[in-house]
Amino acid sequence: MVNKNKTRGEGKQPSFLSFQRMHFKHLFTIILALVVSTVQLIAQDISKYYAVGTQEPGNIYFIYPQKGFKTPKGESFIYDITYLSPQDSLSIKFTYSDRDLLAIDSLGWKSSTLTVSSPVKKIYIEASSKWIYRYEVKLPVDAMYKIYSNTTDIPEINLFCADRIISFEIKKKNWKKYASINHRIFDLIHLNNKK
Repeated sequence: MVNKNKTRGEGKQPSFLSFQRMHFKHLFTIILALVVSTVQLIAQDISKYYAVGTQEPGNIYFIYPQKGFKTPKGESFIYDITYLSPQDSLSIKFTYSDRDLLAIDSLGWKSSTLTVSSPVKKIYIEASSKWIYRYEVKLPVDAMYKIYSNTTDIPEINLFCADRIISFEIKKKNWKKYASINHRIFDLIHLNNKK
C-alpha cells in the first residue's frame, strides 16, 4: 500500500548545493563577526585608559592601573605606567600581596622574543592580613613598546625575590585587550615625540 499523503521530497537527503549554501551562511556570519570585532578594537576610544599633561621637558603620560596578571594560586599583580617624554625609560609602579615576607630584588617581563628586567625601588610595605608590597621599576620604553606590539605573544611577569621567583601569567583575551590599548597609547607617545 502506498501512502498518497507523503509530501514531496520527504525522506530525501539535502542536496550538495543546499549543504554548500548552509556552510557559506555560517562562514559568512563568522567572518562578519570577526571583521566587526576587529573594527571595534581598532576604533577603540583609548582616552579612558590614560591621562596626559605637560611637564618639563615634555609631556607626562599616565596609563591607569591594569590587572589580569596572576600567579597560579590566583594572587594578582596590579600595575600602572608613567612616562615622561622624551626619556628612554618608563616607570611601572606595581602592587602585590603575599602571606610571606619577601625581599623583592627585581622585576622582569618575558615574551618568546624579548626579556627585559631591572632592579626595583621600594615605595612602601604594609602589614595587613597579607603583606602588601608597592614597588617601582624603570624599564626601557622601546622594549615595552615591542612587548605591547604583539597581541599573540603573551608575556609573563617575574618578580625576583631573595629566595624565589614569583611568576604571573595573563589570559589570552585579557592580554589582547591590554596590549591593543597600550600599543595605541605608545603609538600616540611616539608620534608626539617626533620633532
